[in-house]
Amino acid sequence: MKNGQGVYHLMIQPGDAPTNITWTFDENDSLFIDWSRIRYPNGNVVSITYILYLSNFVDRVSGPPVRIPQVPYNVNVTLQISAENEWGEGEKSDPITFLTPHGGPRNAPSLTSLLSKDMKGYTIYFKKNHDAEDQPWQYVQVNANRTRFTIDESVGLEEDSHYKMKISATNERHEGPASEVYTRDEIHEM
Repeated sequence: MKNGQGVYHLMIQPGDAPTNITWTFDENDSLFIDWSRIRYPNGNVVSITYILYLSNFVDRVSGPPVRIPQVPYNVNVTLQISAENEWGEGEKSDPITFLTPHGGPRNAPSLTSLLSKDMKGYTIYFKKNHDAEDQPWQYVQVNANRTRFTIDESVGLEEDSHYKMKISATNERHEGPASEVYTRDEIHEM
């Protein structure tokens, strides 16, 4: 205050940042972003646009929700959103960092169902039942055009040992998740 008079700051840009920001990926790995609109537009509500900061990608949009196709695979991205009116840009939302999809198969194969036209190959992981959890899995990679593959001493199995196994599929982009772990007894029952 100066000479008994108050000093006021007039804010003409949007007075708050977007909140309740959510994101999801669809089956085509497109990114969907949604949020709650700002409460204090401080101007013509019709002229409000939102600015998306997605790592080094910046875009102005009319509002939520937003679909962004073709995001880069398997990278951490940081998302912030701000509102903009005719007088300027308001504050940005807090940064949110998340990992984009890896681009590989979404579902793990099972030991009884391996065929798919999009697969390049399979990775069969195995280790002895009594190996420690932090012990790395041994593995063998198999081309997807194979209809049968035998795992035996030629790939590193030891005679009279019990193993657990899991399998993953790989497409042209990335390896997908591994299946559940099977024991040797479960495999023989299939």
